[in-house]
Amino acid sequence: MLKHALACGLLLVCDIAIGAPKLNLLVLGDSISQGYNAVELGAAPEYSWATGNKIHSYQLRLEQIGYEVTSKNAAIPGAPSSWLGLELYLSRALAPDIALIEIGANDMCRPKNNQDTVWNINWAVARLLEKNLQVQIVIAGIPRLSAVYDSKKGAPNCLEHWKVSACPAFLSPDLSESDRNANQLKIDAANNGLKELASHYPANVRYVKEIGETPIQPEDISDVDCFHPSPTGQQRLSDAAFAVPN
Repeated sequence: MLKHALACGLLLVCDIAIGAPKLNLLVLGDSISQGYNAVELGAAPEYSWATGNKIHSYQLRLEQIGYEVTSKNAAIPGAPSSWLGLELYLSRALAPDIALIEIGANDMCRPKNNQDTVWNINWAVARLLEKNLQVQIVIAGIPRLSAVYDSKKGAPNCLEHWKVSACPAFLSPDLSESDRNANQLKIDAANNGLKELASHYPANVRYVKEIGETPIQPEDISDVDCFHPSPTGQQRLSDAAFAVPN
């Protein structure tokens, strides 16, 4: 009886000592990763595809398969890809095991920003690898912004929102269909560049092509501004992006 009790006690001590595997999760990006305008004006990180707790987010999935996750959501609403350096600086205290990057829509929404999206993301990947050679990096494709217009163009409230939209390159009422198609080709080219970027780091980087290719449905877009993802859209992002860590 005593031997059995001692054995159980030792096992309990071992379980406590081992605990859940720890994992650091870093999120870099823009308003999408902050759940911006998902349910009301402003950031709603609880609906973020990356770290939210009101949808089945990337972080929640990691926790449900047994990881103890320490996360930092460094995404900045309105950020172009050139702000990745700032986001890395602000999150310098965290050495990530997994980094999620969803950025580039603001580069494409305002082409006069003249951002080199692929170069900027490649630079961030190199910095992350300098910090941890084993880091797993997930690069989400730039969403198909022309499909945002197509999915909501029949809603009168959206036509009003788009008069002052944050994405004039796709949602301005003055644009023709050929204008939008031409701008979408720039997104397609950037996504092809991101796919190629990932191919140079096969052990570390995974590009999620589905985010840039999957058709957008009306329910995926927030009714708050007819542009950002709704909770349903955020969930679709999480569903597409998640994979069990290596």
